[in-house]
Amino acid sequence: MAKPEFFQKISVFFKLVCLLIIFSFIIFNAPLINAFTDDDASEEAFFKVEEQIVVSASKRAQKLSDAPVAISVITADDIKMYGAQSIAEVLRMVPGVYVQETTNGQQDVAIRGLTNGPKEAGAFASYSRNILVMIDGRSYFNDVFGGTFWEFLPITVDDIDRIEVVRGPASALFGANAVTGVINIITKDYKKTAGFYVSSGLVLNAASTSKLDDNRFGNLTSIRYGQDGSKFSYRISTDLTRKYAFDNMSYNHTYKRYEENRHSLLASPDAGFPLNPDYPKVSKKALDAYRISSFMQYKFNDDALLNLQLGRSEGSSVNLTGTSGDLMICNYDNFEQNVIKLTYQWKDLKVALSNINGILGDYAKTTKGTEDDQDGMSWNSTDLDIQNVFQISDNDILVAGINWREVKSRADDVYFRDMKEKEQRFIAGFFNNELKLTDNLKWIVGTRWDKYDTPDKAKFSPQSILFYKPKDEHTVRLMYSQAIRAPFIADLFTNAQFSAGTLPGGGLAPIIRLIPNENLNPMTIKSYELGYSTIFKKLNLDVNLYHYQTKDMIAYNVDTHDSLSWHPLNPTIYIGGTAIPLQAQTASALDLSSVNLQGKFKANGLELGMNYNLSKSTRLFGSYSYQNAKFQDRDYKGTPSQLATIGTFNKFSNGWSFSGTVNYVSSSEVSITNVMDQTLAQINKDLSANAGAFVLARSTDLYKDKYLKDGAYIYEKLGGNVVSIAFTPFSALAAIMTDTEASFLIAASGTSLGGNHSVNIAGTSTTLSDTQIGSAAARAVNGELYKMSAQSISYENVKAYMFINLRLAKTIFNNNGEFALSASLRPDRRQYAFGEKTGDKYIATVSYKF
Repeated sequence: MAKPEFFQKISVFFKLVCLLIIFSFIIFNAPLINAFTDDDASEEAFFKVEEQIVVSASKRAQKLSDAPVAISVITADDIKMYGAQSIAEVLRMVPGVYVQETTNGQQDVAIRGLTNGPKEAGAFASYSRNILVMIDGRSYFNDVFGGTFWEFLPITVDDIDRIEVVRGPASALFGANAVTGVINIITKDYKKTAGFYVSSGLVLNAASTSKLDDNRFGNLTSIRYGQDGSKFSYRISTDLTRKYAFDNMSYNHTYKRYEENRHSLLASPDAGFPLNPDYPKVSKKALDAYRISSFMQYKFNDDALLNLQLGRSEGSSVNLTGTSGDLMICNYDNFEQNVIKLTYQWKDLKVALSNINGILGDYAKTTKGTEDDQDGMSWNSTDLDIQNVFQISDNDILVAGINWREVKSRADDVYFRDMKEKEQRFIAGFFNNELKLTDNLKWIVGTRWDKYDTPDKAKFSPQSILFYKPKDEHTVRLMYSQAIRAPFIADLFTNAQFSAGTLPGGGLAPIIRLIPNENLNPMTIKSYELGYSTIFKKLNLDVNLYHYQTKDMIAYNVDTHDSLSWHPLNPTIYIGGTAIPLQAQTASALDLSSVNLQGKFKANGLELGMNYNLSKSTRLFGSYSYQNAKFQDRDYKGTPSQLATIGTFNKFSNGWSFSGTVNYVSSSEVSITNVMDQTLAQINKDLSANAGAFVLARSTDLYKDKYLKDGAYIYEKLGGNVVSIAFTPFSALAAIMTDTEASFLIAASGTSLGGNHSVNIAGTSTTLSDTQIGSAAARAVNGELYKMSAQSISYENVKAYMFINLRLAKTIFNNNGEFALSASLRPDRRQYAFGEKTGDKYIATVSYKF
């Protein structure tokens, strides 16, 4: 009897775990390490975990063992040994962190769930918009859409000293959007980046044999030069990332199948829309990203210094919501982002002023006058942050500060129909007080107050922690915290309309509208957590139990309208863009608006993390996470309930090093509301290609059957001329279609059947031809198809899967360089709604430090 698939995967996973452990014990007595690292890291820096310093737990420097929250640290050596191609990938090492490939080449990161939201969440539900991502303490959270553009962070992997991951709500310190955690990327000290460094990698994508082409090789290249002076220090870094996908297939929600070269509805001339070059087809070129960053520091004296950071990132093939996602208005060929941050520090006082300017699509001024030409969306975020650490007494430390931010955004009429600039501002203040009650017990209490202008609301985010340390090696944490996720500009102001032609008077006939809502409540989360950590010289163990629940989850609500109503006593006729009287443009088949969902999202979870030094040259690490979630008291399966990682890092005296990591992700279920999938484009394309085959397919295709029935109904009610099917090209199909259906198809294709007809619209007699009536009926029924698609939820089962990362490296050129071979293997390629097919990747990298 064959084993169930789940147990087969578990069996494979544990076999790989055993092999890694056996390999580690084989090399248990390996000599002391003498391998090259970019930082010239010592043996202690690689293996002695208790001396790690973190700044994200309390907004001040402290030992990892004194951190009062659940926090994990990924070092520069970890990043290199893992062999990751991006920052997001290496985060799979952290307990409770879920990384998914949302589109070809682009990834998304979530902490403790709250991603792939419930079906009620609608558009953008697949993305994590609840964690705060920072670089050296500055937020890189996108205040327009929410979430993080991971592939366009203005930082190169080689410049990262460590990544600190705080798990759990952290709004008391960091403000809105630090709902389920904080990821703070800390850059290297100037001493570690002095001189010239170059790294270049060639990435081979294993392609399906039936779709081999020349686009199989990507590359990862970075260059850095820096100087460390007594007063002035600097570095400048740049890198280029080019990724290719396994193939160019994309998922069609309507027909629940994979198709080649699908593209956005908005780019489909077959559906009657003009071809928009900003909405590219699915391509095997998954991503082109270029980044450049510069860090400068001037030391006035031992107590005062000034830091300046400049960064730029740009790229193409930017599929933000996914070529197979349900809302395809964020799929652009061009992305640009510019960053400047100035920080002055005097002792414990920090004052930081920063600005981020981004462009999605194109933005240019016209040659005449001052009017702007916006094709896509742009945003500008200015942030002022002031904080200080006050040593009130030997037993009392206070961290306090204020924060002000202003976000402005402008867009073309796809996003903002009024074409006006949208603004959102907030001001906030916070404090975090750490009081030592006894030698072994601390009480950390703090809160943050955030006041927004839109919506005009204010919220407190309190936190209280009891931190007990009976011995230096053991700590116990008991925590209560609240956090908020504020509405974004896209939630508040998006006012979009998608039409399918024009009304007889020349106005647009909308099918889908996105309705703004400027009065949303922030989403709130309440969390309870119990944690235990122990740190020995050879072992670091961390255990966390948590429960949280959310209120006022922000999501898209879908309202449908009846476009088939016929009221003989009411002369208002609903045709055109559907659900719209011909004399008005105020309704549509579908209205999407941001709302606060009723009901709560609840989760209970367990996290285990472990690092163990088998010897002075070998480290074994692992993690396990379990979460049980409910939405509106129903079991929720959108996020994997189990995540597991096991790996080993090994360094040898002869310059060789080896690492192996296995990541396991349990099954999940993704639900999608098909609001803007390929339905309309596919229907019109099939009809144009072969009308006879279109009719024959009605017995097995509910969409085509509805198109014929409802289109004929509207055509007849509007007074369109009906002829016998015997006198039409559809005579051979008389057994499966009616006279009215045949007449509707002929009139909608542009062929007149009998002249003009007088139609009473709101008391006014209007003359329409058969072709006009047929066209209006076709537009109306297209809206009905969208309603049908929106009300039909696609549930995609994501099977349990694994990632296997292997890396073998050798130091070269007198230990100043390194040659590495890496493999990123996917035993079961994922084929589901948000992610494309992901194939194996093989990477060869050469790096050298002059």
